[in-house]
Amino acid sequence: GDVTREDPYALCDSLAIAYRDPCYSQLAKVFFEPRDVRGSVNRCLAQRTSRAQGICINTVVGIGVRGMLETKGLPEVAALLDTIPAAYLSEALAGAREGIGAHIEDGKVYDFKELCRLLATGEARCLAQS
Repeated sequence: GDVTREDPYALCDSLAIAYRDPCYSQLAKVFFEPRDVRGSVNRCLAQRTSRAQGICINTVVGIGVRGMLETKGLPEVAALLDTIPAAYLSEALAGAREGIGAHIEDGKVYDFKELCRLLATGEARCLAQS
């Protein structure tokens, strides 16, 4: 099958199970819009399976955090994470941790625990993943 913007994961769903997760992760980039990370998450949530949704959220949050740190900082990242449904918070936190770890700008290193403390909800789950 072809990869379409409307249903990019149709291709992944047709693959053998061993290849689905890497496919979901790679094709999540199709959903990613740098100026609208929240919209990107919503496109992930519209996918057919919870597995695809979780992997997509992990990927778009990881990519999105890098850009958000350049322009907005940790409070904006925390605000995004506070909008993630609880069922996918672990995946989103893992993506955020990866994004924070990959982002070093002008020698500034961000602290994942600092992000956890900024969350309105989910602080305990966040600290447990740090």
